[in-house]
Amino acid sequence: MDSQQTFSRLLEELDYASSPNLISKIIPQEKIPAELEVTWREAKDKLGIDAVYFIANAPVIYFKQFETYDQREIAELHRNVWSQSKIPLLFIVLPHEVRVYSGYEAPKRAENEFGQPSRLENDLVPQQKSSNALWERLKIFTRMAIDSGSFWRDYGDKLHKNTRADQTLIANLRYIRRELIKAGLSPEHSHSLIGRSIFALYLQDRSILSTEEQRLFAQTLKGGYTRYTDLLSSYEDTYTYFEILREHFNGDMFPVTKEEKEAVQPEHLNMLRRLFTVDSASGGQMLFFGPITSNLFLSS
Repeated sequence: MDSQQTFSRLLEELDYASSPNLISKIIPQEKIPAELEVTWREAKDKLGIDAVYFIANAPVIYFKQFETYDQREIAELHRNVWSQSKIPLLFIVLPHEVRVYSGYEAPKRAENEFGQPSRLENDLVPQQKSSNALWERLKIFTRMAIDSGSFWRDYGDKLHKNTRADQTLIANLRYIRRELIKAGLSPEHSHSLIGRSIFALYLQDRSILSTEEQRLFAQTLKGGYTRYTDLLSSYEDTYTYFEILREHFNGDMFPVTKEEKEAVQPEHLNMLRRLFTVDSASGGQMLFFGPITSNLFLSS
């Protein structure tokens, strides 16, 4: 049995196969409703998703097939789905197995690796040893349960909504702001510095800060930087780059004032650099940005 056979059985067992709300790669482009086309194309082209289930034009389930189990690849996909802040359920379909993950659960991270997310079907349904155990556990995800709302009533509180990417981003930004203010920066200067940094991280994620010679970042700054957080180690280069942002983009968004440049010290930028990576002063808390910032700007 390959993943396609498992996927076909999954759709039959849970009654999604005949639903017009299921959009998959086998559906001709001209038959995809216009109101679903953008969401479907983004899921298919950017994430490699094989099918999406919609309710009232909102995507609620991503289906993705893998022929072999690869923890790193699945963890990376989960992280990218999580960063969208809009998909409650992610089904991973393997040749002899189906795994279900919450799209709202924050990725588990240690060092530079993303760990395996929690399997939702195992958390919600007791393990069984019968030969039909897989399909028995998955019955809570039937189309009837999803469409009628019974799944969300019974299990919605288990989906980790409070750790959705947008909620996590807001919490992280509030935390960074508090730390900068405690270090002596005014709320106004902290807000401007953080806002400019979020925009820089967005540009980085969109590859505008690539090290390729034709890119803006590498053309102007010669410090060998590959990431915005590296740039923060140099006060002069950081503010040179802020000036570049003002010239090439919307200069009124977060203008650099003389007062800010006098107030911000290298130690503030080093603190910001640490807070945008690992906050060792707070027990090694990992703060998530990257793709989240892209989705924040693209949805604005």
